Amino acid sequence: MDLITAELLGSSGQMGRAAVKLAQARRQLTDGSPAGLVQGVHRTEILLLCGQEEYGPPLERAITAYEELQLNPRSALPAARGPLFAIAMVRLAQCRLARGDRAAALALARTAVSRLRVARRTDVQRAYARIASADLLILEGRARRALEVLAGVDPVFEPDAPLVVFEVTRVRARALLAIGGTDAAARQAAIALRLAEDNGWPLRAVSVSTEFAGTISLDGPPRGPSSGDGLTASLTPRPVTIGSGPGARDEARPAHERLRALEQIGATAARVFEPEELARTTLDEAIRILTAERAFLFLADEAGALAPYLGRDCAGTDLTELTGYSASLVEKVHLDGELLVVTGTEHGAALGAQSVVLHGLRSIMVAPLQLDGRQLGVIYLDSQVAKGIFTPEDAGILTALTHHIATSWETARAARLEISVQSAQHQRELAESLRLALEGMTATLDPQQVLTRLLDSAITLLACSGGWLLTAEQAQPLPLVGPPVTGTEGRVPRVLAAELSSGAPWIAVPLCTSDTTVGVLVLSDGDGLLDTKIDVAAALASQGVTAYERATLFAQVQRLAVEDELTGLANRRHFFSVAERDLAAAARHGRPLCALMIDIDHFKQVNDTHGHPTGDDVIRVVAQRLQELTRAQDLVGRYGGEEFVVLLPETQSGAEMATRLLKGVADTPVPTRTGPLSVTISIGHTRSAPGAESLNDLLARADRALYAAKHEGRNRAVGD
Repeated sequence: MDLITAELLGSSGQMGRAAVKLAQARRQLTDGSPAGLVQGVHRTEILLLCGQEEYGPPLERAITAYEELQLNPRSALPAARGPLFAIAMVRLAQCRLARGDRAAALALARTAVSRLRVARRTDVQRAYARIASADLLILEGRARRALEVLAGVDPVFEPDAPLVVFEVTRVRARALLAIGGTDAAARQAAIALRLAEDNGWPLRAVSVSTEFAGTISLDGPPRGPSSGDGLTASLTPRPVTIGSGPGARDEARPAHERLRALEQIGATAARVFEPEELARTTLDEAIRILTAERAFLFLADEAGALAPYLGRDCAGTDLTELTGYSASLVEKVHLDGELLVVTGTEHGAALGAQSVVLHGLRSIMVAPLQLDGRQLGVIYLDSQVAKGIFTPEDAGILTALTHHIATSWETARAARLEISVQSAQHQRELAESLRLALEGMTATLDPQQVLTRLLDSAITLLACSGGWLLTAEQAQPLPLVGPPVTGTEGRVPRVLAAELSSGAPWIAVPLCTSDTTVGVLVLSDGDGLLDTKIDVAAALASQGVTAYERATLFAQVQRLAVEDELTGLANRRHFFSVAERDLAAAARHGRPLCALMIDIDHFKQVNDTHGHPTGDDVIRVVAQRLQELTRAQDLVGRYGGEEFVVLLPETQSGAEMATRLLKGVADTPVPTRTGPLSVTISIGHTRSAPGAESLNDLLARADRALYAAKHEGRNRAVGD
């Protein structure tokens, strides 16, 4: 299962996650492993390395291991023949990159292409054989013949096999460039680049940009009409960003992943005093979120010297030997105090880290562990298989984690160790109180309750005479950045002036998440000792903000789990859950219930004429009108695309509601970003049958009625 997942992740551009799955499968290999498993590991490794265009020793070792299996290309299973195209394209690429006498490289390429031709069985395999043959012809100086071979690739592959189209356009661009067709080659290269971007293949996109940017312009749309060179399109290549596209993390994912990580680490920090357990949780969460293979934690002693403390792998086990990492990069980050990302062995070598090359480390990210300007240590992550898997988003996540880890680590150590001989008992009581306060804040997932508990805990823990939690707007006169500050009445908002008119000292602690300001915690006391409590207030506020951010993100995730993001209606899953309950209740009590299936008429024309953003405006406004025109007890959901579904409890016939909805949508043009549009809908309605009828059967009848309404001319309602 790990191998299948690795191949699927690799094909979608998620090389980091694919590498983790491959590493897990490789650990399962033993001397007695089935031949199919051994073959699958070598096959998957070849495909992943080729997908990253890694043509060095790691790939050669994988190819050698695969070829030692002595598989017959004619009789091997389809999956076993999979790497043959990848190997052929690698040999062809090595021949292109060879300097001086390339006869040996060309011989290897011819052998690989020949094996691929023998193995072809399916249409896709035949297409790949033609692509490799054409690429070989270019190397042999027969570019025009290569174009003839590529012309034989069936165009039916366009929608169904984007990788075939990508390879065809890339090789065709090479052939056209070889015969002097610069403009035509530019068009083909632009198509290949757009395919790579749209399908989430960032490394392939970088490869196209690198290969053709030096000889032809990819800065603008192709000029002129097609000149008979095959697939053409008017494309403007976009800048390539590793980690973008469908295969990579989207914008919502880091927030969701960070929520889970901070929740886990925060919960652990609140209930344990053992730093080693906190360290394990930290490293495991970093590996899981950032798809690394290994993670190390290095801690600085009192003299500032750095030493390895703990190592974990992607299987969730301790590393018995803390070796095989780049010590020079770890030391560099410790001294500089700045996060470092290494995207490949060649990058590591350029930084002077020879151990990167020695250990075959192909992706590295190292971050300092800091608190209040002090260097506590370093967190190090790496991968030996995936190249360039760490992105700027990953760096942001790791930075947020290290900040939280440093605070939690210090809290755990403070709860465990005596701060000083004179205040040992006080520190133990303070640590226990802080732990209980954190436990209380993390026990709720309501953001407002988190803030309420933060304020109550601060007043109680610091023995304050008063406390206020101001929103960001209320707190504008107060400093919102930097360390906690003490102040006098002149800098306090007027809402607090009366409370602090006695001139009592106060402190203000900014409550800032990673991307916004929640507000300010203001604490007052008449004993004049608040200055000695600033550090405790800051630590408590930091943990409170973390709990607030976690609760906020959790609330967002909960909302998205039941609500359609575009329309705000019940999403399909939530609609089915509630509708099945209502249908069962209606059947149990013998009450009437109706269902409506609704479709926006000629919606494809809206998208084709005005674009998808305008189409989204139409869907959003129609959904709003459906919600406004139905009753409070009715259930309205987005069924999919431009289709909606309505459940009407306690209703004998859906005809009256259907007429009301038709009129409500059609009578007023829909405002969109491209101007008002006249929009109509078609409706199919039906009533639930007596007895135990499934929701699927009920909706199927309504759907048939909807089909009849559209067949009869649209902008009408038909009952079943």
